[in-house]
Amino acid sequence: MNVFIVGDIPKNISPICRRNFFLAETFLLKKGFNVINPLTEIENKNQDRHIANRINIRKLTTCDAIIILDETNIASSNAELKIAFLLNMIVLHGVFSLTDEILTPEMKIASYLHLSPF
Repeated sequence: MNVFIVGDIPKNISPICRRNFFLAETFLLKKGFNVINPLTEIENKNQDRHIANRINIRKLTTCDAIIILDETNIASSNAELKIAFLLNMIVLHGVFSLTDEILTPEMKIASYLHLSPF
């Protein structure tokens, strides 16, 4: 299962932001997921942020689920949420609060978090 990490990414990325995305990525990889960490493209020095955002949106559309980091401002992640709902992805919130029975690569639920960004 491909999972895209959603979180606030400010223009000047702080060490705390990097740590949060890294911890989430590591946690999900250990659970057996294929993880898309958008910071990988954003911090690529060979491209500007607009190109990185386009690449990340393309990667997002190939995912089965998104996971929203605990400290994320949902309003700032509205684009990712809309895409996830339009493509009927699984939407999870709070990486470290999830239990093993919810967070397994075999999960077949349509959505864990029932939010509508519309």
